[in-house]
Amino acid sequence: MNLFIRISQPCPCVEKLIINNRYGQNQKESYKLMNDKSNLSIAKYYNLIELHIDRAHDDYIDEFLCNTKTYFQNNILLDIDYEAITKSHT
Repeated sequence: MNLFIRISQPCPCVEKLIINNRYGQNQKESYKLMNDKSNLSIAKYYNLIELHIDRAHDDYIDEFLCNTKTYFQNNILLDIDYEAITKSHT
């Protein structure tokens, strides 16, 4: 179960999420595994309106934004380092 699913389940009403960790993940799932259709868990953020990941390691950016199993009901304010997102997704 990935980090963001574990956060979303006990906190369904979270409106603002700040990820501040510059260290890479020790046990990161591969991108292929995260997007495997057999793993049906979805991190659902129904009330999220702000996401601040400008001080997070690229692992967290990949897991949160590239994981096709993250659901946002609303448009959100995204605070992210532009270089980090362009570097990891080019």
